[in-house]
Amino acid sequence: MIRIKDGVAFAVIAPAGFLILEALKAATVKLGQDLTITSGTDGVHSGPTDPHKLGEAYDVRSHDFPP
Repeated sequence: MIRIKDGVAFAVIAPAGFLILEALKAATVKLGQDLTITSGTDGVHSGPTDPHKLGEAYDVRSHDFPP
């Protein structure tokens, strides 16, 4: 399952963003583990053309993964 950290925003989801979500969902099935999105269009990124602000990038928590 894809989980979303409290406060994460998706003000816009570009076509690339939908592909990322599809890939993350497939990864949860393959890994047998939930994944948590920690940043969407929210947060401090590198400016207005940053892929996060365009709905083309998401941050995923990795410290929950087993070794």
